[in-house]
Amino acid sequence: HTLRLKVPDMPLSAGTLGEKSPVRIESGKANISVDGTFTAEGLNLPVLVHLTDLHAKARTGRSVAGVAPGRAGQMIENIREMKLAVTIKGPPSAPRLVMDDKQVLAAMRDSLASAGKTMLANQAGEQLKKLGVSPDFKGGLESIGNLFGPGKKEDGKEDKKDKKKPGLLDGLLK
Repeated sequence: HTLRLKVPDMPLSAGTLGEKSPVRIESGKANISVDGTFTAEGLNLPVLVHLTDLHAKARTGRSVAGVAPGRAGQMIENIREMKLAVTIKGPPSAPRLVMDDKQVLAAMRDSLASAGKTMLANQAGEQLKKLGVSPDFKGGLESIGNLFGPGKKEDGKEDKKDKKKPGLLDGLLK
């Protein structure tokens, strides 16, 4: 027999993952599709779970996938989507969930990389705003100002008026 099932936009809420999970899902949607076969002797049901509009947090003081707790929290908060593929296999009386470790790790890596880019872009945007620079650099090169720290006068001496202004890298490297 064949089983095909699509469940679009299933709402996720707090408590979706158990208390032992280092991640707490606040909200989001799960798009689930199943396309496989089953008989009285066995199941072979590949399941694709695509999480979207995800809002999650790392539980306080918990590391996630080997990432230190503080940094993990920042990254988890920026993950907005993730795809996981699993298969339900075995006899109907004792099915087991089979995951491809490489695929799961690749999905986590991709989601964390995307979250890291978002996090870095947000931090850079905040630093640019502090410097009075439009994040889209409207106004040409003159609008960029002293991104990398206080400027120098034409005679090569530091401009004391700019000394108090932080540079872009000062905020990103903290």
